[in-house]
Amino acid sequence: MLGTISGIFTPILPAITGAAMLKTLLIILTMTHVLSKETQTYAILNFVSDAAFYFLPVMLAFSAASKFKMNSMMAVSLGGVLLHPNFIAMVEAKDPVYFMGLPVSLVSYGSSVIPIILVVWVASYVERFADRFTPKSVRFFMKPLITLLVMAPVALVLIAPLGNIVGSYVAVGINFLNNHLEWVLPLIFGIFGPVFIMMGMHYAVTIPIVIQSITTYGFDMIGAGFLVANIAQGAAAFAVARQVKNDPDFKVLANSSAFTALLGVTEPALYGVNLKLKKPFYAVLIAGGIGGLFVGLMGVKRMALAPTGLLTLPVFADPNHMMNIVYAIIGACISFVLSYVLTTILLKRSTMNL
Repeated sequence: MLGTISGIFTPILPAITGAAMLKTLLIILTMTHVLSKETQTYAILNFVSDAAFYFLPVMLAFSAASKFKMNSMMAVSLGGVLLHPNFIAMVEAKDPVYFMGLPVSLVSYGSSVIPIILVVWVASYVERFADRFTPKSVRFFMKPLITLLVMAPVALVLIAPLGNIVGSYVAVGINFLNNHLEWVLPLIFGIFGPVFIMMGMHYAVTIPIVIQSITTYGFDMIGAGFLVANIAQGAAAFAVARQVKNDPDFKVLANSSAFTALLGVTEPALYGVNLKLKKPFYAVLIAGGIGGLFVGLMGVKRMALAPTGLLTLPVFADPNHMMNIVYAIIGACISFVLSYVLTTILLKRSTMNL
């Protein structure tokens, strides 16, 4: 599964890396007060940096089509179905929608990952079925018609909402932990933060809960878990860059993606480096878990909603508990060192030709 996801993401790395670097630049410019968030320049650069992530389903559809041996333009059209403005309007209106009596889940699929991969995977079989059983004389138009006619409603009614259903149950569990076992959340997200990102659930599931927690309690515990997970991601990519000998382009990618991960944008390091080699990804999960356990036991709280990285460490400054940010920094250091060391050990013991 990891190999499949990594293979699907590799072709789109330039797009998400460029977007991630622009996001990083915006963080730096706003943190140093060079650029204000109130300006139109910031607004334009902000949506430019968001575009690659928002239209991720379309790019993933194109890439997944190659992996699953499907016509790429048909896959792209299915990705477009999930992001069509008319469907988005239905989602925002929140009025019940039915297709031939079947309920359509009103879910926003922007920036999602798993739904479109599942859709293209299933669609590849439908396309092959249509190719096999339609006469040659009408195959040119019948095959895409059958594929689109079958898969578009199946995607909206059944396949794509699966990720949202899983996310809903996960959200219930997170809410329970947030109310009863706060220290467990940093541990969970220290370990599984990258998995949430892989599934595209880090926005849809966690952001509403974080906002509710900050509004109700004045802090949230999930941010501390994401902090150590992000730092572990960057450290592992740095360790990979140090081990690379025969591929200068990959070394540059590892170094640059490691830098953006430390600033809170982990997708390039996750998909382009650590997940691709697998062992660094395992090191990230272990180091993030240990770092998450530490910040959880120390009760590290994020006081404001912001990406979690080195430049945004001030969001852990608690005026009522001065050690909060200190423990956050210590947790980040633990995560960095462990991830770097574990990645180095695992790669040296492997037979990979780096």
